[in-house]
Amino acid sequence: MHRDGLEALLRKYTAIQRLREPASGSEPAVAKAEMRALADEFPGALRELDRLELPAIVLRVQELERALASGVAQPWMRQMVAFHSELRSALALKRVLSERARALREADLEAVCRQVSESIAQDCPIDLARDVLAREDGRLSQLVIERVARAAGATVLDVEDNLFPDENPGLRRRARRQSEGRE
Repeated sequence: MHRDGLEALLRKYTAIQRLREPASGSEPAVAKAEMRALADEFPGALRELDRLELPAIVLRVQELERALASGVAQPWMRQMVAFHSELRSALALKRVLSERARALREADLEAVCRQVSESIAQDCPIDLARDVLAREDGRLSQLVIERVARAAGATVLDVEDNLFPDENPGLRRRARRQSEGRE
């Protein structure tokens, strides 16, 4: 995993920690602007801001600092970088594609992917475009989690636990123990 991916995640979790800390004292307009910037750079991050408990956020910051020092990334870090990247592409594709796009030919999809790649400055795979078009329920976050799981050779549940430990009591307990100095 590239160092810049770890640094970006550390920026994200530091921002989330700052926004979540009780004494942040940010003016509502400033906090709203910070949340917008966070969501623009890290699609899906507001879910973490809403749901992660502060000890879990602090734990992630500490784990990322250790990973940067050691050069060894944990699986959740690689999966989170992939999640943000895929979701950014999926959201951009959704903006470009419309209902009439369901009849697009393969060459048209390739052109749309090139357009999206240029607009978001990252690769937009054609298979993601096909998946976005085929997704009837519009749940792009879930689609991206499924794709990240496939790419990582993991289960969807494992990836969800790694990405969003808000529903993972084990991580919450570990974060609390560490914050209390018991780990």
